[in-house]
Amino acid sequence: MMSAAIKGKTIAQVQDLSTALRSMMAPDPAATDQSVELKFDEHDLGELVALMSVKRFPVRIRCATLSWHTLDRLFAESVSPS
Repeated sequence: MMSAAIKGKTIAQVQDLSTALRSMMAPDPAATDQSVELKFDEHDLGELVALMSVKRFPVRIRCATLSWHTLDRLFAESVSPS
């Protein structure tokens, strides 16, 4: 799902999408960043909207967001000096 969602997008768009997805799936609504979440609607998220139901099962959130966390870390490590 992630690879289909990010195909053809810029790095900035992918980072925004990742932030929005993780915010959308946060179990605590107060912990979400609404300014980021509002950049994307259900049309923009496409099939990723199906993951919204995961937040009802907190033990599954980590599994559903693992690839997004990995992608974020890849971006962070690619821009940080070694």
